Amino acid sequence: MGTGRIGFEGLSWPIRTRRASLRPVTPHDRDAVHAYRSRDDVTTYLGRGPMSLEDVDERIAENLERRRPGHPRPLLGLVIEVDGAVVGDCMVRFAADDNGMRTAFIGYTLHPASAGQGLATEVAAALVRLCFTELGVAMVQADVFVPNLAS
Repeated sequence: MGTGRIGFEGLSWPIRTRRASLRPVTPHDRDAVHAYRSRDDVTTYLGRGPMSLEDVDERIAENLERRRPGHPRPLLGLVIEVDGAVVGDCMVRFAADDNGMRTAFIGYTLHPASAGQGLATEVAAALVRLCFTELGVAMVQADVFVPNLAS
């Protein structure tokens, strides 16, 4: 794959797994995202502390900006819904190496009430499929902190 522009505008939403739906995050998701990203037990492995409402607003705005066609650092921020309720979020961000190979980095965050049920595995598998079948990446990578045994 070359270093051509990565675009999200041609994707169909939502992406469905057995139990969840994935769709782009919007400002309307603010309160639901804040409900879990404001928790110490959720943010332990995210490299930052609990998020305020303003932090969530900034993150959503950044997601919207980086989803824009032609953005130099594309990122696809999605929410995870189960039975119509936002229970987490996930993302795909991209990089190209010196040889032009596209790499996708995936990550996910779940509300503790939805953790431990295999949902993150479902979501990660859906993101990997999306990367290889729709977004033309050559490699997918997910980083997990060693103490995060659940992941």
